[in-house]
Amino acid sequence: MGRAGDSGAGDEVVTEVILPPHTKFAIKKGSSKKRIRCYFGKANGSYKELKGRKCPNKSKQGFHGRRLVPPKGYWDVPTGRWIQVIFPLRSSKRLTGVASSDCLVGAVWNLSGYAVKNWDAPQPSDECPLPDGHGPDVGVFVARKR
Repeated sequence: MGRAGDSGAGDEVVTEVILPPHTKFAIKKGSSKKRIRCYFGKANGSYKELKGRKCPNKSKQGFHGRRLVPPKGYWDVPTGRWIQVIFPLRSSKRLTGVASSDCLVGAVWNLSGYAVKNWDAPQPSDECPLPDGHGPDVGVFVARKR
């Protein structure tokens, strides 16, 4: 899940994710492979990993789905910058991608609200995949069984 800064939308954003059916977070405290990872980058391609209190160690219940933000409650993403949040998942059912509605859906809210007046998120009547393109949706990328 990621978000790029936009001068017309403001710097402070909240990110949430709606997981596919039969899927949950597989975060394990103290595990380097099963943790949330956060990266903050610039338009020129340089980036750094955010650690400690700058990256959440768990998700919280949000408005649309599970909220992934640092402890202060939002991300600072100024123009020319981007934030990327990577998190481990586990499904109890085989996922086959968007063709069978196995979607992971992201929701982003600009707290300033002056360019994006509301959440860029799915509407209650939307289905996965979202036919009108409202709100970002992506196919589920499944790693090979280990």
